Amino acid sequence: MQRRRGGTFRTDIRVERKPKTAVLHHDALRQHMFATSQHISNIVQEESDAVTRFKKAERLLMERMAEWRTLARRIRFQQKSRTALTPQHGAAAWNHVILLAIRAASPTASWHLFCDMKRQGIRPTARTFAGFFHALSEQARTNLHDTLRLPSWSERLTKLHDGLEQLHQDAAAHTSMQDALSPHQVAQRRVLHELEKDPASIATAFRHYMTLLCCLGRYEEAMQVFHRLCPDTFAAAQHDEPRLPRKHFATVPMYTSLLRDIGLCRMPMLKKQEMVREIWRRWQDDMAMALRRGAPPLLDETAVKTLVWTLRMGKPRTCVQDICRLLGTYMGVPFRCLADAEVHPVSKPNVHWSDTALLVDVLSFFDQQGAYEQLIDCYTHAQKETAQGLDPAQVPKAAALFKKARAHTSHASM
Repeated sequence: MQRRRGGTFRTDIRVERKPKTAVLHHDALRQHMFATSQHISNIVQEESDAVTRFKKAERLLMERMAEWRTLARRIRFQQKSRTALTPQHGAAAWNHVILLAIRAASPTASWHLFCDMKRQGIRPTARTFAGFFHALSEQARTNLHDTLRLPSWSERLTKLHDGLEQLHQDAAAHTSMQDALSPHQVAQRRVLHELEKDPASIATAFRHYMTLLCCLGRYEEAMQVFHRLCPDTFAAAQHDEPRLPRKHFATVPMYTSLLRDIGLCRMPMLKKQEMVREIWRRWQDDMAMALRRGAPPLLDETAVKTLVWTLRMGKPRTCVQDICRLLGTYMGVPFRCLADAEVHPVSKPNVHWSDTALLVDVLSFFDQQGAYEQLIDCYTHAQKETAQGLDPAQVPKAAALFKKARAHTSHASM
């Protein structure tokens, strides 16, 4: 560049010219959507009314999406790229607004948002389906029960389930398909893999879907879904479409949630008893396989409480013996009423009397059934395991039940 100084031209002067617009990168798009999620969270904290929260969040989401598209066009212009950019990182913000719509008692608005989300180029993730089904199941127990029974919503739930199944198959086939894709498709699928190809999230989505079906009284369909996810003899060759391994679905939360949902369903007691026993049998098979591999049993405190509650349904004559087998096998309680051939305790139980509600529930059950000897056995076992759990003497309800049982047994022996 030449510049005139004192009547002469100088060529050794350089002036840095700033660009008219700042250089933008793809990180700006991601940060824009993350900021959108934060703004929506702030609205939820500031507003107490559910409808107001939803309206403000929806309006903000649409404004931010318009800004995102403007920003994306500027980036494409600067980089002279013809490849369209997808706002997949905005899935979390859309998921949040969909949940706000359901909690505002507007399931139809949530469905329209779900459809608009796909039209915007955002593919629903596993967390989208999990949140959708969980929020609907919560509302199905209250004021939206009749709405979700309408034919239109039955069709929508079918479409949602089909979308989740497609996501499930894509997650299983992701590795094998990656080699045949272009570099751009590989990068795009890598983003999808980070956001939605999470086996735990897919299993959670299926679990909430089965809960929703049970809330609507469609427990037979829920069991069909469970049988497809956790068949008796799992083999990948049995399915034409790719599927994730069974280990992602045969988990403690899956079994516990399904047992709880079946227990809450309205159905004939014999039918409920049959389904509970079938689930418990399948659960025991999986625990036997886990023990064979050296893994701890698929049980926790919540699972044992759920089993104590459901196993006594419809079978009052044998429920005490069934629950004694459960506690004796997987918690190591030495019941005097059981023969040695009836129970085979696991070598290292992973469930102990560390939960106050579990101890009180079990002792209350035996007290209601008049099984005072079994109550004393559980209390005594809890006292011996004080180092690994809690001291039953410090639980007033448990101590009172123990004194009552000792009084009954001493009176009966006279």
